[in-house]
Amino acid sequence: MQRFVTIRPTGDTGGNSPAALVGAIEAALKRGDVPAALAAWDRLPEPARQQSAAWGKQAGDQDAAAKALAALQNAAIAALRK
Repeated sequence: MQRFVTIRPTGDTGGNSPAALVGAIEAALKRGDVPAALAAWDRLPEPARQQSAAWGKQAGDQDAAAKALAALQNAAIAALRK
């Protein structure tokens, strides 16, 4: 039975094991905190990052887009205040 079922903690348990890091990624995503999820993903072992490289790229792209949007919003607000 152990081959078919994997039990791991959910949420951010604060550890550095792959299971704990996946929990931290899930918890960060539930909070909408993509930068924290990426930070936890960056701490995964290399084989795990290779297996999830598409997710890492997609999350990085989303984070970059959110930062670019925030910069545009701040610039627009600053221009309106002049």
